[in-house]
Amino acid sequence: MKNLINSLSRTKKKSIIFIGDLILNFIATLLSLMLRLEKININIVDHIYSFIISFSVFLFSFYIFKIYRNIFRFFNLELIKYFLSATILSIITYAFILLVFTPIGTPRSLVIIQPVLFFLLVCFFRIFVSYIVLFLFKERLGDQVNILIYGAGSGGNELLTLLSNRNTFKVAGFIDDSDTKIGSYINGIKIYSKNNIPKLINKHLIKKIYITIPSLNNEKRRLIFNYLLQYNLEILSLPKLEDLNDYKFNLDNFSKIKFEDLIGRNINLKYNYNSIFIGKTILVTGAGGSIGSEVSSQLFKLSPKEIILLDNSEFNIYSLQKKFKTYENINNIKVTFVLCSIIDKTMVDHYFEKYKPNFVFHAAAFKHVNILENASIQAVNTNIFGTQNLINSSIFHKVEKFIFVSTDKAVNPTSIMGITKRFSEILIQSYSKLSSTKFAIVRFGNVVGSSGSVIPLFLDQIQNRKNITITHPDVERYFMSISEAASLIISTINMNDESAIYLLDMGESIKIIDIARKLIQINGLKEKTKNNPDGDIKIEFTGLKKGEKLFEELFRGEIEKTSNKSIFKVSDEVFDEEVVKNTLNDLKYFAKKLDYKNIEIVLRNIAANKL
Repeated sequence: MKNLINSLSRTKKKSIIFIGDLILNFIATLLSLMLRLEKININIVDHIYSFIISFSVFLFSFYIFKIYRNIFRFFNLELIKYFLSATILSIITYAFILLVFTPIGTPRSLVIIQPVLFFLLVCFFRIFVSYIVLFLFKERLGDQVNILIYGAGSGGNELLTLLSNRNTFKVAGFIDDSDTKIGSYINGIKIYSKNNIPKLINKHLIKKIYITIPSLNNEKRRLIFNYLLQYNLEILSLPKLEDLNDYKFNLDNFSKIKFEDLIGRNINLKYNYNSIFIGKTILVTGAGGSIGSEVSSQLFKLSPKEIILLDNSEFNIYSLQKKFKTYENINNIKVTFVLCSIIDKTMVDHYFEKYKPNFVFHAAAFKHVNILENASIQAVNTNIFGTQNLINSSIFHKVEKFIFVSTDKAVNPTSIMGITKRFSEILIQSYSKLSSTKFAIVRFGNVVGSSGSVIPLFLDQIQNRKNITITHPDVERYFMSISEAASLIISTINMNDESAIYLLDMGESIKIIDIARKLIQINGLKEKTKNNPDGDIKIEFTGLKKGEKLFEELFRGEIEKTSNKSIFKVSDEVFDEEVVKNTLNDLKYFAKKLDYKNIEIVLRNIAANKL
């Protein structure tokens, strides 16, 4: 019997249920006539119209409420709601037919009696079918995963309906923060406060919790996710409302939480200055990197005429072509891919002459702290001379605005990477006095998921069950998501402070060891410690490397608010043009001679503000 049911297609199963309902409709009409006429022997021919009307009303009402599209494996209150709605429609339709046509042999009392009897019979039939399913598949039901649903709104209700068609999950309860909902029931399942989660876990051996509130803002999502992490459950969530494209409710919409969900803040990522870019040409350098790629993605939403995506990596250009080629069909935006190193002054100037960009977002740079400690000349060539080439071309070709993507490592720098970025800032402030091109510098900390971030490294170590390596137990960094960083970088376009340094609101700094522990928890694992030797992943400390700090600073000097509450203006020392020029010449001289020793002496002087 079990094999026979399993072998039936969904259409065949629906057909069997429909035939059952058809028979029940006939029985309900027959019983209605017996009750109304007070006799057992009913001549069907004499009352043929009663059977035809009953059958027609049944088809109409069940079609309107899509009863057979919503086939439920188990009988529940949601199914009763559908049947009750169909019954009310049947009564109204029955009354209308009898009022208009007055068919022979059809008592008016059938308007009430037949739909009500049919409703009761259909409910009993569904209960009977449910018990058969429960009996035949009780072995499978023993393997059900007990879950909780966080959110007793429409999303939670939809998930419950979806899961009612499956026998792999059992919903032990709803969790909600609304006092007005706690203690109520949805389809017989109680709504609890989040304080009841520990008891529910112990009582029902909960394995998963589904978060069904896509309208949550970043701050509330962060608070809920961080709260739930303590229970060592698999946490799955619907994405944010704005990320739900062509929304159809199914289990595939749910995904494991990411680290950026744990640091999310309510930053306004909406633009109100689309007109700035309309009909303009934009150049993005380092377009294949994490920040450059996201900046490019967001710029496509702002209706420019053309976007030039420049990168020095052949693979990055190939990846950009795959990602952005279809964007040309959006608002007729032209996309141009340029393979070019910003060190090559001739080619840089050639492309500025050819495409005449109105805006430049300069994200190209060498950024890996440890690698650049042994590659100071390469860092100077790209981060300083490459930036100088772009500045000169921007000034000569009268670019409207030049946005330089900097880093918090440029503040009191100790690394080659940080020093070269700091001198690039100094260079921009010096050159800005000589031209009509407006310049802006944007500083921010670590970006979650970027190529140089520790998070992909930690995730790789966790996936391969390797020990997580951290330099120092007290090391901490500032983090923000790529989308937040890119949005705020673009937002500085309409800030008119000349060669200003802007700082993105990075929130609170986070200890790297806390990040590692949360990533272990997110993946349903436990840290291996002296107190928990049976844990899954151990955290090891390797010691700080050359150029690394225990913590990063976001600014020195004074800080001012701007029109965007997530962006601040920073005041930093501005150097004399002649001093900057002399330092630049020294760097060029030693770089040309491949004199690593002296070039690092110059860089250390820059770090100490001894230009």
